[in-house]
Amino acid sequence: MRDKQFCHYHHENPASWRCRQCKRLFGDCCMPINLNAPKEPRCPLCRRKLTFLGAANTAQPFWERIPFFFRYTLQKDSRASDRATDDWAESGLEENEYIPNKARALSEIYVREGRHNDALEALKKAIKAQPKNIAMHEHYHRLLLIYGTPEQNYAHLMRAYLPLLLSKTPDRAVDVYLSAKKTLGNIAPPQHPVICETLAQELIQKGHTAEGMQLVQDFHQRFPDYPYTPRVCLMAAKTHAYLLRNTDEAYQLINLIRKHYPKSPQIVEANALDIALGRHSLKATPEQQ
Repeated sequence: MRDKQFCHYHHENPASWRCRQCKRLFGDCCMPINLNAPKEPRCPLCRRKLTFLGAANTAQPFWERIPFFFRYTLQKDSRASDRATDDWAESGLEENEYIPNKARALSEIYVREGRHNDALEALKKAIKAQPKNIAMHEHYHRLLLIYGTPEQNYAHLMRAYLPLLLSKTPDRAVDVYLSAKKTLGNIAPPQHPVICETLAQELIQKGHTAEGMQLVQDFHQRFPDYPYTPRVCLMAAKTHAYLLRNTDEAYQLINLIRKHYPKSPQIVEANALDIALGRHSLKATPEQQ
């Protein structure tokens, strides 16, 4: 009996496929099969068809299978399953599992081979197929931080990953944003007002006041057509007043709401905040406007 062969990339896993051209062995871990549309896999390195090694290399030793024989009675289905077979498609995954598993496997292979752009493209393709798969976004984000350009990082973070996190797991969105700022430096705020407002609110609520206030600085100028700008300005005014103890900035924002959004629902709260701060009327200076 020949010695069992193992996956080139996962030495603990038995190999299922061989590329004769690249001299690489791949386990099921690297070559998942789509159960809904099974196709013989190709080598991710050279794109040639792989050679199936047969079930013998991946079969479970007889002595490890002894409990199986006593657990199940001999039925039609169990007889069919005892044929252990060269049908490599039997271990396939449903498509919703196959897509992310395939992407993760390819990205790992490409990273280990130094083909970083190919690794990123494999994950990007999977995200396009499953845009709400947070795990895929996380994997792609981590690789972008290492191998991607600043432009790629910013585009994915602000347009795709953060919006998804804010809608599903806001706590994680805060952690990802702060980590990205630490790694990438002083990145620009989100270019979408909803993302900017929501992220700023989460940051402030979780004690990252300075980072949150950076996102809403000059908000009314950056997003003049956003219908909820008064709400953002009021949030900033309250933060200045109660957390930063900067009443001058709070008064400026109250004045801004009064002057530019006199009919907004926030005008009542703005006036109440003014009273709470000890001023019953404000006269804004040109610098405050």
